[in-house]
Amino acid sequence: MIRIITLFFGIWICTLELDAQRLTVSYLFDNCGLQAVDTAFPDLKNLLPLECDCGVESDAAVLDAQVLEFPASLDTFFTNDFSLCFSILPDPFTGEMDLFSKSMGCISDTALNISLRSRDSTFQINIKRGLDRNIFLTAKLDPSSCWQNFCLTKNGLDFRVYVNGVLKDRKVAPNVIQLDNGIPLKINGSPCQPTRLLGATGKIDRIVLGNYSFDARKVDSLYIRQQKILTQDTIIFLGDQVNIRTASNCPGSIQWTPIAGLDNPNSFAPIASPLVETHYRALFSIQGCQRSDSVLIRVVDKSLVDCKQILLPTAFTPNQDGLNETIGISNPYLLEKLHHFVIMDRNGGILFETKNPQDQWDGQFKNTTLATGTYYYRMSYQCQGEDYSNKGSFVLLR
Repeated sequence: MIRIITLFFGIWICTLELDAQRLTVSYLFDNCGLQAVDTAFPDLKNLLPLECDCGVESDAAVLDAQVLEFPASLDTFFTNDFSLCFSILPDPFTGEMDLFSKSMGCISDTALNISLRSRDSTFQINIKRGLDRNIFLTAKLDPSSCWQNFCLTKNGLDFRVYVNGVLKDRKVAPNVIQLDNGIPLKINGSPCQPTRLLGATGKIDRIVLGNYSFDARKVDSLYIRQQKILTQDTIIFLGDQVNIRTASNCPGSIQWTPIAGLDNPNSFAPIASPLVETHYRALFSIQGCQRSDSVLIRVVDKSLVDCKQILLPTAFTPNQDGLNETIGISNPYLLEKLHHFVIMDRNGGILFETKNPQDQWDGQFKNTTLATGTYYYRMSYQCQGEDYSNKGSFVLLR
């Protein structure tokens, strides 16, 4: 943001405000290349011939002894606000691993340094300009994933660091810190090697650099989930099946437990046909890293269904704490068709209505938050070929 300020008789007056051009450059290493996605930007420079392996989507650069240098023209990205995001799969190591640096020497007045400490699995970020402007941030790795998506953003004095889309640390600098020091940004090229830092080993992918501060939504969009089960906990009828989908572009290996009801216990997308409620666990193994995830498959026997027992909670708490924020039909899978579902106030005024059994009410009416109290519902539906109706009440708590 550029502001032009004018002084009249001792009073500062804002006369014009313009949006600076927002620029983003991405290096994805697809087809094992160093070129930017937007060809208007120069390529990365490499110290050794580039080697690649599978990444979070396509290819990733192998970092073993490899040094990558950003174009000198991108120094202007660090004049004011900026964002730097990347995905990394580090090899097992002991000590402190060099990742990114923008520094003339190991002890420089103006520098950006990002490293990874093994003893507590923590990213360390040091940003400084001069002797009195120094910010230090830390961010622990996501223990549920081998690949780590890292984002550092600067918005004025506000510095934030995210890992796998989650805000991990935030610091507000006492003074403005500009990092356009004429030194190109480097990967695995810190002047502190080898006296203090180890050379980076592993794989790096999807580097995104912006000359503005990415918001949380933008940061989350850059996180591509890996070593995860994508299929949510679900319910099937006895005799039916469900495809359990996982996210793992670099497959490595996978082991499922239990194997009962699975068509292929070594598949990254097995078909599950359990006879009883089953909690499936997947163990992902990739490049010396193991992570697990699980999914619950509930099984309902149609012959035992009581069509009169369509359930709603007796209360819900839409207070923004992430728990019980909405209310709706608890077992919508029993319904062949929902004719109508209506929520009303004590005077019979309709606050919410739907014909979709999956829909939920958030406790608002016309964008107005409703007060604590008792509310009422009625519904009409089809179950096992017959029509039923039901009504009742529940409590909204703040």
